[in-house]
Amino acid sequence: MHYPKHVQDNVREHKNGIPQVAKMIDEVRKPSVTKNTLVVAIAHDIGKYRYGGDYHERDKEAFAIYIFQVVALLRMIKSIGNKNKHLLNTSSILPHTSSMNSKYKHIFFDLDHTIWDFDKNAEETLQELYITYNLNDLGLTSADAFIETYTRNNHQLWADYHVGKISKETLRETRFKKTFLDLGLSADVIPVAFEDDYVRICPTKTNLFEGAHETLQYLHGKYTMHLITNGFKESQDSKINGTDIGKYFDQIIVSEDVGVNKPDPAIFRHALNVAGADKETSLMIGDSIEADVRGALGFGMDAIYFNPAGLEKPADIPVQITSLNELTLLL
Repeated sequence: MHYPKHVQDNVREHKNGIPQVAKMIDEVRKPSVTKNTLVVAIAHDIGKYRYGGDYHERDKEAFAIYIFQVVALLRMIKSIGNKNKHLLNTSSILPHTSSMNSKYKHIFFDLDHTIWDFDKNAEETLQELYITYNLNDLGLTSADAFIETYTRNNHQLWADYHVGKISKETLRETRFKKTFLDLGLSADVIPVAFEDDYVRICPTKTNLFEGAHETLQYLHGKYTMHLITNGFKESQDSKINGTDIGKYFDQIIVSEDVGVNKPDPAIFRHALNVAGADKETSLMIGDSIEADVRGALGFGMDAIYFNPAGLEKPADIPVQITSLNELTLLL
């Protein structure tokens, strides 16, 4: 199993009583923190492990998972405060935590912006292409401004693609052309092959959201997992193979193969059929409120909103997480 370095270090030092873990647990149990209902419930469970004798001696792998859960919990606690209360809605999460892990048999994940860090991988690619195409000489003096403008345009175009407003061809033809024009370049100097090079390079990047492998490994041992992605087949295959995440998933459903995109109910229906699953025991996890979360909820499946940016959670979204490793606490 793959664990972060700090988890591996903690497990190696188990004979010394894991002083780092003891410190983390003490932090959780501070009165100023444990006033939060969610924290009290989980801290009590953590306390059982801390004072439960030689738990980590009997099962180092399980203890490694436990350490990972402690780290996830501390990150959740850190996000709680007057300024960020919306990040954790305990009234919506608490009723689910006790039953989630017994209710579900199948978990469906989105890929881009949920597991595969699209923006980080795109930024790396664009930094390289900025130099390759000498964009500074064309008058684009800031790589950061170029990437920021592209990201904004790309997100809007993908939102339109999700709901069928534009085609794959329009998306690819428009995103860089609009970016270059927005930044003041004339149409006759826009690099013709820029889009092709981007599409060739970006899917080979391997940045995943923090905790992706650890969380998927943990869930893989408990549930049958699948991917539902609105991405394009060739690109998605490259991302999955390059990051070695295909081993976690039983079925990989690509909208381009199905002929419809999330949030269309038809793609969720198709996914359940090929997975041999039903709505009542299936869960969708994704970053797009419209495509992933409302799409699944409207179809009759439960859903968790992946919200790493900590945006305000809409009232109709029942459960959210801000990091993938929070799933090890919920499921």
